[in-house]
Amino acid sequence: MDWSDVEATDVTKALIEELVERKQKLDRINRYKNAALIVSSVTLLIIVYYLFRMTHLPGNNDMMRSLHVVTGSHSNLVLFTSWIALYAVTLNLIQMHTKHKAKYEALRTEAIDYMLSPWIKTKSSTQKDLIAAKLKKLHNININYKNK
Repeated sequence: MDWSDVEATDVTKALIEELVERKQKLDRINRYKNAALIVSSVTLLIIVYYLFRMTHLPGNNDMMRSLHVVTGSHSNLVLFTSWIALYAVTLNLIQMHTKHKAKYEALRTEAIDYMLSPWIKTKSSTQKDLIAAKLKKLHNININYKNK
């Protein structure tokens, strides 16, 4: 990212670059997590509908017979296994999102504290405002307040 129009130290630029990288990584993980949740949910709905249609055949009141209908086919077992794998991937992505969000929020809080430090205030408040506006506009990163 080009910070040539901002009068900032190398440390400030490095902090901002790291913040932008973590935000992009968090957004990418969030997109993957949402896609996995949607695919997993749709797959679950298909499985439930399929099982309902297969087990509620007219005249089929025996539970063991219904269980055999469900597990008797290799395609049914593959469908169940794929859903379990999708569920595990979704849980993993949720854990990754939580971990990366905590890291991003910690760095964002550090950046806010760094921008509010007395030595940078004496330089220029307008530079901080310029950096904050640019980050908000380009990457939707708030470095003005600690709470969203």
